[in-house]
Amino acid sequence: MITRTATFIITANEAVSDIRKVLRIAAADAEASHRLKQNRFGNMAEYVMIIYLSFFVFLFIVYVLVAQFVTMVPAGAMLLKT
Repeated sequence: MITRTATFIITANEAVSDIRKVLRIAAADAEASHRLKQNRFGNMAEYVMIIYLSFFVFLFIVYVLVAQFVTMVPAGAMLLKT
């Protein structure tokens, strides 16, 4: 981010002689970039939480299935042998 801003200032200073305008534009660009980064992080946090929640629901369902059906298998096998 710093490299991008510094490159922007150098390039803009070569094109325009008024350094105040260049610095204002660079500050606005850096602020907008920072806001976009925060916004992206906030949006991604929601998706990450949904993925974690889905994974834990999946693990719970697997646990319930294993607890209910795997315990019945040996009993069912004993009934078939007799």
